[in-house]
Amino acid sequence: MKKWTISGIVAVFAVTTLAASASAQYVKLASLAEVGGGAGNTFLAGFAIDGTAGTFLLSTGVNARITQLADLGGANTFSTLVSPTAYTAASGRTTIAAAYAGISGTTLVFGETGGDQLYNASTVVADTISVTGTNASLDAFAGSATSNIAFGTVSPSSGAPYFYESFSDDIITNTGTNTYATAVDMAVLTSISGGSVINGLAIQGNTLYFGNNAFDGLYSYNLTTNSGGTVLSAAAINAALGIGTGATVNNTGMFGAPNGLVYYFDTALDSIISFDPADAANTIDVVLSNADLIAGPGGGAGITQLGWFNGRLAFILGTTAGGQAPGVYAIPEPSSLALLGLCGLTLLGRRRS
Repeated sequence: MKKWTISGIVAVFAVTTLAASASAQYVKLASLAEVGGGAGNTFLAGFAIDGTAGTFLLSTGVNARITQLADLGGANTFSTLVSPTAYTAASGRTTIAAAYAGISGTTLVFGETGGDQLYNASTVVADTISVTGTNASLDAFAGSATSNIAFGTVSPSSGAPYFYESFSDDIITNTGTNTYATAVDMAVLTSISGGSVINGLAIQGNTLYFGNNAFDGLYSYNLTTNSGGTVLSAAAINAALGIGTGATVNNTGMFGAPNGLVYYFDTALDSIISFDPADAANTIDVVLSNADLIAGPGGGAGITQLGWFNGRLAFILGTTAGGQAPGVYAIPEPSSLALLGLCGLTLLGRRRS
């Protein structure tokens, strides 16, 4: 089999037993135990992957930290990027519940929903982490003592995070240390999608994409033109996929990929869906179905985040819920599928990475 090589990975964890099995549709890159370095972590909360500089994972549980794996999908050589001591010193917390994570240059950018704070960490210098937005500063901006970073996304070009704050129902961006700006306010979100409570958030170029589970559609907002609209209505999604649920988007399971597609994990179908924003109606399709996910090495469909590895879609299974094996997984390259002897299998639907 072709060896997948890449340097680097980031995390915070706890330990469980993991079982591997053959899969026609996706492969395991690293188990939770490998990502955590065997430190006894129990939950993988999020990740960010840089296809050139490294792969980085975030998770939480005991000994919350950020870890790095060299040769992801190969040797999985473990090292700690931010230790529990350094993380606690910077954050005042012992756990990480990642609302989003992304990499821009040599900076890991992430938001934490447990403490509702924002961070930057170096991907090349160990124990270099800073708070770019405190909970108190976000409370002051949002006008609430209970502001909440529900989920978000990171622009890979600018490194700017965009996150949904659930008290104000606004999409907010962090513009500097403890400073913010409203990218899309509640009134605009309502005018675009029919309601201000959105689900999922991805960025592709200068355009944000999101769902609204009350109306089961997919929507967009262009940050340059300050305009937005419906990408696909529930009826259009039903017609294209032959389902009756529209789009039910997982909050942290939406991703704008380098190949120009937008992916999301649909919690009604327990499936990964993709579409090309340039022609969404004719390109929306199932990438991995619920049956695919359960039959694969993860043994479940509890996807908590989507990402990118070596030119292919990657994702994490965060917990042992339903007997699944938490870890990092990816759709293999076509050549790898052939070497696995899977070319004779009939793939369901029009598979896309």
